[in-house]
Amino acid sequence: MRSLTDVIVPNHLEKPRYKTVLPTWQIGWYTSHSGQWFAREMVSGWQGLTHQQKIDYMRTKQTNGKRVLNYLYQHGGEILLGSDTPPAPTYASQPGLSTFWELQNIHDAGMDLVGLLASATINNAKAYGLESKYGTILPGKIANILLLNSNPLESVDAYDDIDRIILNGAVHQRDQFHINNVK
Repeated sequence: MRSLTDVIVPNHLEKPRYKTVLPTWQIGWYTSHSGQWFAREMVSGWQGLTHQQKIDYMRTKQTNGKRVLNYLYQHGGEILLGSDTPPAPTYASQPGLSTFWELQNIHDAGMDLVGLLASATINNAKAYGLESKYGTILPGKIANILLLNSNPLESVDAYDDIDRIILNGAVHQRDQFHINNVK
């Protein structure tokens, strides 16, 4: 819901974080008339609501979703992290960045940092029967790990303080994936 809402929020693409995941030309296209086709589609057919009323309606859905997530978590539900990237043809859902925003949203909904870490690691592995290969750091498991500079049990912002990325055991520097280094 967040990315579907953000696509209709004026000037949303001016957020500095987009410059870390999208090249300037792509941001330029997304803000062009052609690039705004999905935003126009999202705001059509609302039976006379103002633009702000449409945004408010979508944000109400996000708030309701957070209430449901909180209820499920408080009652022992297994919460899984999933960025749904892309959930629709929306520029507001970018890999990595959307996942970080999703972590923030889950935490804002009431999940503590221990539960948040589990939702990003072992809960997904267990849900798909893959806990023997993924979800924890143990000998013999596949090493897909974010090495963080900060403690994710102290702040959700730690998930954006990445030192290195390990994919299938191969170590990569985070700046390798920064848009300015992509050719």
